[in-house]
Amino acid sequence: MLKFFRKYQKIILVVGGCLLMVVFLLPQLPEMLGGGRNRVLATMGEAKVRYADHQEAQRDLSLLQSIHPLLAARVASELGPEGYDTPSADLWIMRTEEARRNGLIGGPQDGAGFIEETATLLGSTNQSFNFFFQQEIERQRGSEGMGAIDYQDAQEKALEASIAFQRDSMNTGYEALVARYGEEIPNRALSKARGIMRLQTLYGGTYTISLPEARLFGTHLYDSVTANGAVIPASEAGPQPEDYTAQQVQAHFDKYATVDASEDEFGIGYLIKPSVKVEWLKVERSAIQNRVPVDDIELRKLFLENEDAYEGDFKANRLQLRQLYVKDETDRIMTALVKAIRTAIHRDEAVSDQDGWRGIPLSDLADTAEAMLQNDYGIANARPRVFISDGLWKDQEALRSIGGAAGGLGSAFLPQGSGRLAFADIAMNTQELGDIANARLGVQQGHVFQPLQDFQGNQYFFRIIDARPEGPPSSVAEVEDQVREDLAMLEGYEMLAARTDEIHGNIVRDGLVDGLASEAGVRPVTDATIRRRSADLGLNYEIVRNAVMDHVMHWDPLVELSDIPVGERTLVMPVPEARGLVAVQIEKRIPMTLEQFRMGLEGQSSINRARLSEMAASITASAFSYEKMAERLQFERVGGDDEEEDY
Repeated sequence: MLKFFRKYQKIILVVGGCLLMVVFLLPQLPEMLGGGRNRVLATMGEAKVRYADHQEAQRDLSLLQSIHPLLAARVASELGPEGYDTPSADLWIMRTEEARRNGLIGGPQDGAGFIEETATLLGSTNQSFNFFFQQEIERQRGSEGMGAIDYQDAQEKALEASIAFQRDSMNTGYEALVARYGEEIPNRALSKARGIMRLQTLYGGTYTISLPEARLFGTHLYDSVTANGAVIPASEAGPQPEDYTAQQVQAHFDKYATVDASEDEFGIGYLIKPSVKVEWLKVERSAIQNRVPVDDIELRKLFLENEDAYEGDFKANRLQLRQLYVKDETDRIMTALVKAIRTAIHRDEAVSDQDGWRGIPLSDLADTAEAMLQNDYGIANARPRVFISDGLWKDQEALRSIGGAAGGLGSAFLPQGSGRLAFADIAMNTQELGDIANARLGVQQGHVFQPLQDFQGNQYFFRIIDARPEGPPSSVAEVEDQVREDLAMLEGYEMLAARTDEIHGNIVRDGLVDGLASEAGVRPVTDATIRRRSADLGLNYEIVRNAVMDHVMHWDPLVELSDIPVGERTLVMPVPEARGLVAVQIEKRIPMTLEQFRMGLEGQSSINRARLSEMAASITASAFSYEKMAERLQFERVGGDDEEEDY
């Protein structure tokens, strides 16, 4: 053995030395490669933001997104023109630090109570509330659309349902996190988020409005005029649509073929939005529930099985037992019906690759359900109904209300985890539309998509009959009538605009009615109220509102309006949005009163609320922007020379 060591002494020393170096360097290898937990990524004044801090921030944001995506966005991203940006770990670190410095972050238990507060906040937003409000309105109208509507009751129930939905959704995500991490880690992330929300509230609440600014803004809210007016449509002032040549029609079509009408000041554009034609089958829960046969033997059996849960005898609890039995039986029947319909669909679509396959008619599926209801459950007159979208193309917006109160498909959705996917969004992912967001949904033209549901428990099976991707019309012939009308309107608009002074003079000389007697198609508006922010129908155009209110701004409120020359009280202007000339003759000016001003300044009343709703978002966003926070907290990202330091 000694001879062996002597012979290979140098080799053993080299290998042993290398092994010692590896053992010595291995713990430091992550830091040498730039991934150490102590690596400094940024400085915040005298403090250092290390890799470990950044990882913790990313974990916190991931936890918040699992609870509710909007929660992470609200506390760790900037609000842009199209909504919140992607949450930023840097922004989270800065906002958390500022909230901590102000003593606004509590312990884990503070975070545990944040879900209820956030559910109320998110449930009160228009986006969430409006969906449930529409559902409640349709419920009150009833299946025939004739029921009386109690709007106050609908608002209360919609708000309650909206908050409950947000609460349930957040609790689902929260409970999953607790099962994985325990309570403390998710609760600490929620506590930090709650501290940031408190900080944002403080920033918004500290803004004060000066009296001159309040007076100016109050005039925007309360100053008004009463006026008579009229719209002179350009379509009646120019040539007739049939007067244009084929070459003129084609040239105009070529100019606007790829223009979205919503982006043009006149509303001209022939770009076709993604659209579909659809038919659907509705399995209506209430039709079945109202016809479920009730057997007293079954009710007694139910009572005896759960006797401890009831107070009193069978007779005293019969109504409650009946309701429970009918609900459970309806659930069982609906489940069986859906299964039977899906089986028929799968059997049919198993041969969809064969030539001549056309898809099972929805009426056949209704026959299957009707026969099952009658034969297996003794329920008659509850046949599922088949609807079709009247053969018209429906874009995403039109799909949201398709079916109304009777068909209800527009309100249907596909449950997805803690959320839901609305029918209109599903239909817009039809594969034949081309560039779609979610091909995994598997929506195909000709195939039945199954099933969707609504908040009344109804089930829907729908089929896309035809799909048309976004793009220009195939030819001018498809929209020729509209093109000709638009050409006539544009030429008429130019003709009217050139006559603005002439028409103004006619009104001043002869009065509004007689001065416009020779104009075609005049749409009069009488005793209209106009404010800076709103006006009665007919004159509610921003360009008109601003022009009128700017015009009267410098009038002496003590001067009688009759003393102001009629020419000065008359405005005539071309308005693209109105597609014509708008004439306004001011009859009365009503300035803001001292009482309105005082009331508007009190607490959260009109002036403060309206001013802050317009400005607080930008003020708070500015104060909480990455740039402003980095400046305030002296936050700087470290460049290539990362600073290393042991704890």
